[in-house]
Amino acid sequence: MRLWTLLKTTSAYRLEELIPTARRPKVLTMLLALARQKAVHANASDAERLRLALESLGPVFIKFGQLLSTRRDLLPDDFADQLARLQDQVPPIDPDIAIRVIEAYLGRALSIFSRALTGSRSPPHRLPRCTAPN
Repeated sequence: MRLWTLLKTTSAYRLEELIPTARRPKVLTMLLALARQKAVHANASDAERLRLALESLGPVFIKFGQLLSTRRDLLPDDFADQLARLQDQVPPIDPDIAIRVIEAYLGRALSIFSRALTGSRSPPHRLPRCTAPN
């Protein structure tokens, strides 16, 4: 499922164009033909399309882009500049979506923590104090 999402995103943002045709693996070309999507942000630069694709893929890919943005020795300036925007110009995730994803992963409700995640002014849950053994 995740592979299909990656292929559709690659197709939609035309990221395969970042790889010279002669060096593009044939299997990638075939898979992208199966996952062909309508182009989004077609007039954007290659660097901007990469940043937008990473944003659309979610937090893990945003973090990867943030990491890459610090390696200006590996990237052209326009790519590094666009990826640097992932440092502080990414829209925040909806807390309700975050709670649903975490609850689905854990298989139980996070009612103890939901007040803290949604910004409620209720007092936070108190955890027992831990002390180091002597």
